[in-house]
Amino acid sequence: MKKDIQILYIDDEVQNLISFKSSLRFDYQVFIASTINEARHLLEKHPDIRIIFSDQRMPGMMGTDFFEELKSTYPLPIRILLTGYADKEAAINAINRGNVFKFLTKPWNIEEIYGVIKEANTHYETKLLMITQKQELERAYSELDKFTNNVSHDIRNPLGGIISIIKFAERSKNPEEIQDILSLVRTSSEHLDNYVINLQDFYKTKQGQLHYEAIDLNSIFQDLLKVFQAAIITTNIHFIVKNDLQTPFQSDKTLLQIILYNLIANAIKFQKPDTDEKKITIHSYIEDKQVYIALTDTGIGIKEQHKDNIFNLFYRASSQFEGSGLGLYNVSQAVQKLHGQLTVNSVPGEGSTFTIKLPYIAH
Repeated sequence: MKKDIQILYIDDEVQNLISFKSSLRFDYQVFIASTINEARHLLEKHPDIRIIFSDQRMPGMMGTDFFEELKSTYPLPIRILLTGYADKEAAINAINRGNVFKFLTKPWNIEEIYGVIKEANTHYETKLLMITQKQELERAYSELDKFTNNVSHDIRNPLGGIISIIKFAERSKNPEEIQDILSLVRTSSEHLDNYVINLQDFYKTKQGQLHYEAIDLNSIFQDLLKVFQAAIITTNIHFIVKNDLQTPFQSDKTLLQIILYNLIANAIKFQKPDTDEKKITIHSYIEDKQVYIALTDTGIGIKEQHKDNIFNLFYRASSQFEGSGLGLYNVSQAVQKLHGQLTVNSVPGEGSTFTIKLPYIAH
């Protein structure tokens, strides 16, 4: 909307200020300043100003010098110089130095001003888009750099262990010792396999296209229970599923499986080892045209200082438990991609509840 565009006009002639503001007041939000200091104050108070018009011959400082100053303090607003014929050379030099977008000769006419504002606003939005894209690229590069370093480290560790164990086995002639070594190799290989699965999930959450299909939560829950059946039995966890959403809905099944797989895996991993009352509950329901899936465990819980970081890439809240630092990151990315929300409530020593809210799309 035009009215959202904020413009600053600087001129020491009061009549020009009044004329400019009255001509544009119905279409734009216009601020006026009769001195450079007043202009500085307005820019500080209104950081969303997009376009600045300034007369060249201002008392105490030339418009071109003020724009030179703004280039470092307020680089985003588009700067337009108003000048007489005698100052054309200074205006052209300012444009060449990148301090001024365009100059207009005085006296200006309102049709020309409207045209310049439209052009300047397009330039502003392009500039803003480029800055946003640059920040996104820098963030992506930082994430990729961190990803590469962590993956290299996390893969080399178990591989190095496997190689060392195999070398030791080659020198051993004791069958029992070799059996123990093979058991260690299997453990390291399983750890590496889980890590690769998490990497695959990471890739899936980054793919662009969502594949919507009918989701039957009962079927997904049953499949996941089969996957975790051995872990549930050996750790003596009471697993409860309460599905109050019996009608299929539309979503991306792969992303939904990634979310639930990782949350269940974490709930099993972080159970308290010294208690017989281990329990994981999954409750799914629909409310206000939103699908809710809440997973509650009776595990060790999450300390307050970790809550804001557990969904970060490669973050590990505890060094006591093995993990890739990818699981909850993959969960958060998958939920975000499904246009949902993810919240966590946790009490250290008592357990945690992860709640997923997804848009209900009828099948």
